[in-house]
Amino acid sequence: METSEFYEAFIEEARENLENMNQLLLQIEGDMQNVDLINELFRASHTIKGMSGAMHYSKMEHLTHQMEFLLEDSRSGEKPLQEASVDILFECVDNLEIYLENVIEEAEEGPHDCAQLLEKIEQLLNGESDDDDSALKQVVPDGGATAQPASSKEKTSTYPGFYFDENDVAYAKAQKAQADKRAISAIKVTFDDNCALKMARAYLLFQTLDELGQIMATQPTRDLIENNEIENFIEILFMTDCDAQSIEEKVMNVSEIAGVEQVEFDLSKVKKPEPKKAAVQKKQVVKVDMERLDNLMNLVSELIVIKTALDESQLGESDSAAARSLNYLERVATDLHEAVMQVRMVPVERIFNRFPRVVRDLAKELDKSVELVIKGEDTEVDRAVVDELGDPFIHLIRNALDHGLERKDERIAKGKPEVAKLFLNAYPEGNSVVIEIEDDGAGINAEKVAQSALKRNALLPEQLKGMSEQEIMQLIFRAGLSTAKEVTDLSGRGVGLDAVKSKIESLSGEVYVTSQIDIGTKFTIRLPSTLSIVQALLVNLCGDAYAIPVVNVVMITKVATADIEHTSEGLQFSYGEESLPLINLPERLALQQRNLEDEKDHLVVIIKRGSRQMGLVVDDLIGKREIVIKPLGSYFSHIKLISGATILGNGKLALILDSDQLF
Repeated sequence: METSEFYEAFIEEARENLENMNQLLLQIEGDMQNVDLINELFRASHTIKGMSGAMHYSKMEHLTHQMEFLLEDSRSGEKPLQEASVDILFECVDNLEIYLENVIEEAEEGPHDCAQLLEKIEQLLNGESDDDDSALKQVVPDGGATAQPASSKEKTSTYPGFYFDENDVAYAKAQKAQADKRAISAIKVTFDDNCALKMARAYLLFQTLDELGQIMATQPTRDLIENNEIENFIEILFMTDCDAQSIEEKVMNVSEIAGVEQVEFDLSKVKKPEPKKAAVQKKQVVKVDMERLDNLMNLVSELIVIKTALDESQLGESDSAAARSLNYLERVATDLHEAVMQVRMVPVERIFNRFPRVVRDLAKELDKSVELVIKGEDTEVDRAVVDELGDPFIHLIRNALDHGLERKDERIAKGKPEVAKLFLNAYPEGNSVVIEIEDDGAGINAEKVAQSALKRNALLPEQLKGMSEQEIMQLIFRAGLSTAKEVTDLSGRGVGLDAVKSKIESLSGEVYVTSQIDIGTKFTIRLPSTLSIVQALLVNLCGDAYAIPVVNVVMITKVATADIEHTSEGLQFSYGEESLPLINLPERLALQQRNLEDEKDHLVVIIKRGSRQMGLVVDDLIGKREIVIKPLGSYFSHIKLISGATILGNGKLALILDSDQLF
């Protein structure tokens, strides 16, 4: 079979199923008797097994096959999963992820060996069996080929029997047959692992059984079997006068049948019907390559540039029909832009889903009891932003668990709850998205941060004197700065936080930290919801156009020269009851040396970052525009005050101010 055309689909589906399995295991860990969750986990495992087999990835296929055996006894609800089983299942998912990464990088599973894990599974299966000789699988040490199942006699005691809904038609038939003293058996027939045509074997099996009695029901149903939706076994509710030995001999004569299990039908195995839930209409999802979305976004961007050019022309003034058409074009272009942006937007849940597993594993490793509280996971952000956030967030979470949150005995001594809390919160704010990672741990000692900064020559003693406690706290983002007594394999305050800051800033975002001793620490990350098209205020500086993102603009005002005062910290002006910093923008950008006292008053744009505000002196206003952000490239990456450029309707270039860098 040619598998190259299915390669990308396999990777995408395998990733989704592995992520789902992680989430299910976390839920099962808190409710090990939840049969619905276990069945869902079984289906996800079975899906990966089927896909792996089709793609000839035998190691993944074999491992998921063993997972199915580990889950099988718990699916009926008779034997709940144990903590040891859940730990091994987590380990299975980790190994499957390793195989998948190898497939992504090299198109094959690679040399990774999970023989020890397979041996653990075998030991667990043998330990839970009633009979030590009834191992469900023989494990091959090299993790390759699949061994044959044990004989049907050895497995008879493990099969719980036919299990279906009380509303099924077959239930009424079975009930009547038992009332008539007819013998009914539940039969489980397992196919050989090398069976390629299970549907054909199933119908040969049915023909054989029809000669011995009456088939009352099957799982899967006949419709599913016709669509070849068959696992490695079929369950049959069978009414017959033949003895079990005769049935087994006849069934085993069908080729590619590995084993037969039979138990007497038990009405107690029937599942009670659940209350009917309102039908939820399933959304149809089409997966689109990011390159196609980027191409569509570029075309929309060009359309917006053309729309702006027409907007600035004199066409509408002389022709009312043309003016109406222009207004209509503007509405359509705006709607099209919003529609394309919605296609690119994904919920932050995409990355948040990784963290419960990370927190669970680290908490176990560090012997800490931690509860993760997630809020705002449906907050949406551009996919280009989301895809870059995984590593920085994992580093911040590791920092919180390793250095922020205390051990149980330490928390009890401080009068805190034994279970520590880690909060992950996301919410929209204007055209930005704010994500907070907060813990209720020991906090950061600002004095230790200052001492570490002086020790590493990160700043001079005289610089330290004028800094507030919160400003000192931000020094932990300096390269090599750490307040930890020792650097662990997991993290170290300041070790790697400079990389976190660099990554966030490369996405036109910002990160800052607040902390209180024994109260906790909060990292706040502010990111643009999109990196492509934004509303901007165009201003004139020395004859050239500059753009200021509208999300940063508070208001525009005129300030009299008499109201400007010179202080040791620079220019200040009065705004309401506050005194705000004032920046002479043409001078700050090295465009022109200008004395503000030469003019009577000045046009000032007041901007904000978080709770802080300042004023920018500009020459004139051009107006509000929808602009397409074009990156400057690595050659201009050292220019901190400019975040990008845009093409105006008249074809001229306008630079986009990074107003956050002015604070």
